[in-house]
Formats: sequence, C-alpha cells, structure tokens
Amino acid sequence: MEEKKVQEGFETSKKRNEEKDNRDVKKIVSRVVSIILWILLFTWMGIVLIDYFHVHNEEAPQFCMWNKKTTNYSDGKVTECNGLGYKIIDYKREDFNALEFGPFWIKDRTAKTK
Repeated sequence: MEEKKVQEGFETSKKRNEEKDNRDVKKIVSRVVSIILWILLFTWMGIVLIDYFHVHNEEAPQFCMWNKKTTNYSDGKVTECNGLGYKIIDYKREDFNALEFGPFWIKDRTAKTK
C-alpha cells in the first residue's frame, strides 16, 4: 500500500514537472515572438520617419518603391509612390508644385483639373 502511494506521488510529481516545462517553453516562445514584433515595429517606424523627413526637406524618398505611377497632364506631371502604409505624391505642375506625404489612401489633388 505504501509503495502504491509512493508511485502515485512520483507520477504526480512527474506531471507537475512536465506542466512546468510546458509553461516555461510557452513563456520563452511568447517572449521571442514579442521581441520579433517589437523589432519589426521599430524598423517600420524608422522607415516611415526617414521617408517623412526626406519629403519634409523636399528630397526624394528612400524607401518608397511600390506602384510608382506617373500621370502626365498638359501642364506637367504627378508621380505617386507607395511605401509600407504610406503614399508620397510629387506634384510638378504649373499651378501646383509640391511633395505630399500621407496615408496610403490619399489621392491626387489635381486629378480633377486635367
């Protein structure tokens, strides 16, 4: 009888240790995932800020590279470029010459004045 209690105690102790090991693995995995997500967030923020300051200083953006589209008008052209969640529009027209930085859903302001 006493041997049976010792065996049950050993099995219970073994289960507790396995559960503790599982919790430790989950903590490590969640910590690694959290660190990776923070690194990605700060990298994205750096990319957005670098392009924002380039546009603010009226320089060409460095990371804006997707869907580069140029629309020609009779009095000039408008170039749109998408980045990671933002859009840069370069207006080079007679009546409107500017470089605009904004979210990806902004549209060409001068499209109505073809």
